[in-house]
Amino acid sequence: MSSGGKLLSQPKILTSPGSQTCAEADIIIEPVNWRDLQAVRSIEQESYVQDAYPFLEILGMLTLPGFIRMKAVTHDQLAGFIFAEGFSDSEYDWITAIRVSKTFQRCGIGTSLLLNCEKQLKKNIIRLCVRQANLRQSSYIRNVVINKPQSGTAIITMAKML
Repeated sequence: MSSGGKLLSQPKILTSPGSQTCAEADIIIEPVNWRDLQAVRSIEQESYVQDAYPFLEILGMLTLPGFIRMKAVTHDQLAGFIFAEGFSDSEYDWITAIRVSKTFQRCGIGTSLLLNCEKQLKKNIIRLCVRQANLRQSSYIRNVVINKPQSGTAIITMAKML
């Protein structure tokens, strides 16, 4: 495990739906980089089988300047990641991707990634798009606008004022 990660405080044991336990004190938030490409792709494909980000887009988010990128690691395993950026919109920062492995969902990892990422964003409004089907997983922000892309799946655009 690389050094420099932030060890989360307040040790708690939570039980995830997959009957795994998550020791919050064992979760480290640290930068993610191109060396994590395969693990990131694996969680991306686990999360979005049909429309996962392609290889080159993930590689770009892991390497191009301007992205905020972090990972959650527990037991030497990638549990989740977040990508954010503020260069494509003059008014908002965007959470480009946030994913948590199904093994570690409902353990506070997504919220920890969001809160750590939020500290690095510079604008007063953060936006995040969430599928309507995944809305139950997101208790982070609740200012909702519904967009219906060509696929017909309802996408919720959420915003949080800092």
